[in-house]
Amino acid sequence: MNHDLSDQETIRHQRPIDDQATEVEVIEADLKLSESRKERLPRHEFRKAKKLESRRKHRQAVAKERERRKKQKKEQEKDNHAEYLEQKNSWLAKEALFDKIKTAKRKAHEFELQAAQNMKASIARAVSAMPVEQHAPRYQAPQKDPKPKMPKISKMPVFIASQSTSSDPQAD
Repeated sequence: MNHDLSDQETIRHQRPIDDQATEVEVIEADLKLSESRKERLPRHEFRKAKKLESRRKHRQAVAKERERRKKQKKEQEKDNHAEYLEQKNSWLAKEALFDKIKTAKRKAHEFELQAAQNMKASIARAVSAMPVEQHAPRYQAPQKDPKPKMPKISKMPVFIASQSTSSDPQAD
């Protein structure tokens, strides 16, 4: 009980002098202090409660961090997707431009081919319309001689047998 009196004195000393607490207020405060002492848990239960509380705090901190990372990841994905769409649009615009250039080149090439064909046709018409002389000399390929020519060699000895054999084929 001595302890309770010291608590009452502490409560009285904490209040200012001009606002002295009534006896009822002091008793109520005394009851609150004694009730808090009665509610004290055994040591093992208190430690278990503290342990569970610290685990809960840790889990909540981890969960908050996980949620923060998820939000950050979603924002990053949105940014990446927006950047991807922007790049995709630029790629599509470039492809459309290249397709237009390719189509223009193809049409120009077709136009050049058509012009070349028209030029050949006009040249052929012009050549066929030109008057040709009736007795124009025609090119004839040279004919092979049936008898090969012997090369002329100076100071070549003449043999009698070669002269007689050379005259025989002429006679035939």
